[in-house]
Amino acid sequence: MPEKIMFVDDERSLLNGIERRLGMEYDITTAESGADALAAIAEVGPFPVIITDMRMPGMNGVEFVLAAREVAPDTVYVMLTGNQDQETVARAVNEGQVFRFLNKPCTSDMLRMTVDASLKQHALITAEKELLHRTFCGAVGVLTDMISIAHPDVFSRSAEVEKVVADLRAALGIDDRWEYKLAAKLSMIGFALMSEEDRDGFHRKEHGGVESCELYARAASAGENVIARIPRLELVARMIGMQPSAQGAIYGHRDASKDQVVSTGATLLRLATHVDAQARQGVTAQQGLQHIKQRIPSMSIDLEEAVIENWPTLAVQRPIEVALNRLEEGMVLSHDVIGDNGAVLLRQGRRLSETTIERLHCHRDTLKNCGTVTVYEQVVSSLDKTLAAV
Repeated sequence: MPEKIMFVDDERSLLNGIERRLGMEYDITTAESGADALAAIAEVGPFPVIITDMRMPGMNGVEFVLAAREVAPDTVYVMLTGNQDQETVARAVNEGQVFRFLNKPCTSDMLRMTVDASLKQHALITAEKELLHRTFCGAVGVLTDMISIAHPDVFSRSAEVEKVVADLRAALGIDDRWEYKLAAKLSMIGFALMSEEDRDGFHRKEHGGVESCELYARAASAGENVIARIPRLELVARMIGMQPSAQGAIYGHRDASKDQVVSTGATLLRLATHVDAQARQGVTAQQGLQHIKQRIPSMSIDLEEAVIENWPTLAVQRPIEVALNRLEEGMVLSHDVIGDNGAVLLRQGRRLSETTIERLHCHRDTLKNCGTVTVYEQVVSSLDKTLAAV
């Protein structure tokens, strides 16, 4: 599929010429002003590369790039200029606002070379960000796995909350942001900081609604204070701290403000925590929804439908014993995993990760059930196929 490129210039004849010369090689969008270009970014963007003229009425090229970077920061910008504009554009290049600038008139070969170089630059930018996000999220994942070893009773819930958040986000068409994933993964970290007595109290009071108890609010506040110390996790920290008071606000559009993203994340966390708490008690989706609506009366119809459609069904699934060497990431424990000394290694309801599976292998010789664990049948479909073929 051709790469999407946008050209911005107030001369329609120039834009028509570019479309004729390069339209077979790239997916070209044109705009005759900075305002039109910003509208195009919102409607059909983002674009890997945008090439804009410097001198345009209403909004010049530098002003346009500054505004466009607010909504499309990863786009690579190139500017077309006349000789009289070079000082202005050179300053823009030095300040990092544009990747390159070209003098008018520009040959087709030069324009093509510049577009290709800009596409390579965009690929480098996005690959670096993706690597950073994956590395960062992976490191946090390992951290939470390690903490969960010390507090299996708390973190057995995190994986389920994380799954419910992902399902609700997809069902509601909310933009897939890494902050939502990390907030779900870290949502229970505040409980790990509380005393064992308080954690036990949390579990005892849960039947009355997890958010309704003071312990939930205290844990959310503690979690926010810890996560806020980590660079780049300010929004995640706010989501975690705000979840007990979230009232159902959802903003799914790509250009949502930071406050709207936080409100959306907090709502997803609160709903997921409610859903997990109710599902663990074995209540039906309709019964659980009525309980949730008592605490979040402002829920929209879309939210209610998403909750019903994504209600967990683990409570009614048949458990099955699985050998350690056949465990897979994503399987959910139907019983506590207990060592021969009576110590609980992993709690019921825990969704297995690479780290937890490795831990089970390390304790193979001390497991009470002779090297097998019990998981819910619904998450072992690939295993069932393998066994059927043997």
